[in-house]
Amino acid sequence: MHVGLHKTGTSTLQVGMRKLAPQLRSNGIGILTLPQIKVLPAQKAWKAWTKPKRALAPFFRRQLRQLISEENERVIAASGSPMAQLLFSEERALGQRMPSQIDSKQFRPRAERALGELLDIVDAGESHVVMYVRRQDTFMESAYLWEIQKGLDHSIHQQFPFAGRAIIDLAELGSRIERLARVDSLSVQPFEIISAGSVAYLDHFMEVVEMAGKLDYTVLDADYSANRSYSQKGLDIALKINSDLDTPKQREAVKRFLKKQFGVDQYPSAVIWDDVERKAIIELYRQSNEKLFARYMPHLPADSYSSVEATAKLAKVLRVS
Repeated sequence: MHVGLHKTGTSTLQVGMRKLAPQLRSNGIGILTLPQIKVLPAQKAWKAWTKPKRALAPFFRRQLRQLISEENERVIAASGSPMAQLLFSEERALGQRMPSQIDSKQFRPRAERALGELLDIVDAGESHVVMYVRRQDTFMESAYLWEIQKGLDHSIHQQFPFAGRAIIDLAELGSRIERLARVDSLSVQPFEIISAGSVAYLDHFMEVVEMAGKLDYTVLDADYSANRSYSQKGLDIALKINSDLDTPKQREAVKRFLKKQFGVDQYPSAVIWDDVERKAIIELYRQSNEKLFARYMPHLPADSYSSVEATAKLAKVLRVS
């Protein structure tokens, strides 16, 4: 069960999983990803939502189990045997929303209910959870840019009024996940692995089903990569015109245009936190992040998220390895 977090390359992994599905199925591995869950008629019954429509819960359970049954049939057709493993990627498994006002008291407050319900429905013999993390200042920046790309025009301080408090405690979130009755193990991985490239990121992820180095990645599109974000110029334009966009179609067209014409591959990255704010946020989470690495990633330096320079060093080490 891959649970995100949001903005840690989840789309990159899910697109890759779907492209590799025939190979995975031939090895007895089924896949389920967010787009399949999003179209379930009763998905609003799931406890990941702020106000789940619990009257629909039996239908949600039935529909999700039907998806799993259909995937099992695909695996049987491809491998000749029933599904041995299910690779399930759904970043909403820790709660529906991006980090925002809803997280003002506890990060991912619906994590236990949302993930617990999914694991109960899947009802696997063993359940292993994989969570990718990133440094909190960059996590908030990416979440903010995602909202701007949807057509909003607020400031990052409006989205994160709790930025001066240590709410996004990743070590504490890991402990909460581990305490769930159906979680047999939790693996926490650094988002910075993606610095080695999207294919390397995907291949590293495939270690969870013992398929790293065993798949043919030439099936991926030539432009397979992580989601492009807005550059500073793209962000400035978006903040000026987003309020004048009236329809989802207009907002999507502008997002595509700005990503293509003013993406970070052509212009300098957006500067959202100033240096003083960034250092304060990093310092705020220093001890918590040291616990995170010591507990879940002991093979990496515990101070990897203690500064911009330390994280850059971590990325360099991960690129080489």
